[in-house]
Amino acid sequence: MSYSFFVMLGLFAVNVMTPGASFILTVSNAMKHGRRSGIFIALGLATADTMFATMATAGLAALVSQSLVLVKAISLLGGLWFVYGGLRLMFRRSAAQLPQEAENTVGHLPRALAYRLGLTAGAVNAQAIIFFSSLFLAALASKPTLSEAVLLVGGVLAVSAVVRSGIVLVFTTGAVMRFYAGQRRKMEALSGGMLALFGIKLAMPAALVLANAL
Repeated sequence: MSYSFFVMLGLFAVNVMTPGASFILTVSNAMKHGRRSGIFIALGLATADTMFATMATAGLAALVSQSLVLVKAISLLGGLWFVYGGLRLMFRRSAAQLPQEAENTVGHLPRALAYRLGLTAGAVNAQAIIFFSSLFLAALASKPTLSEAVLLVGGVLAVSAVVRSGIVLVFTTGAVMRFYAGQRRKMEALSGGMLALFGIKLAMPAALVLANAL
């Protein structure tokens, strides 16, 4: 497995930590209903990530061996999506809204309900399949073997579960939440720049191949 594999997992971790719908869902419910509820929501989201990663790996295993043009088209689409998402993070005027303090709600969510909440929220994220497909194309030099596919999916599962659970543990402490509230705009801009640069790196070679093929 090349260094691209580790770059892919690093960018995925950055994406998970960037304030968005799933981030706010996790942090809000962790603060409102406690760490245990937040952890189960995080595990539900990690399950959805793993499902998308498995689908992407299985689909790419077939595409890589059958259609170079289609593979490059997916790379171009994914690269442009990275650039678009990164630029939005860099240049939007305000930071994503995050809860500033816990609401006065007592009691945990039932474990099954918290897990389903995370799983459902992750499963309806249509952009995830583009995200994973594009990253996996960058991480794979050829048709993946079974062991490579398992390693990719296992890496996504581990990163998603650890990072999302870590967010719950960290952001349920008041000091960290106050610090992030003041610095999150800078962190979003940095994350956006990383995603945009990766998108350019992914899209440009694919665009050249497609231009020569057409």
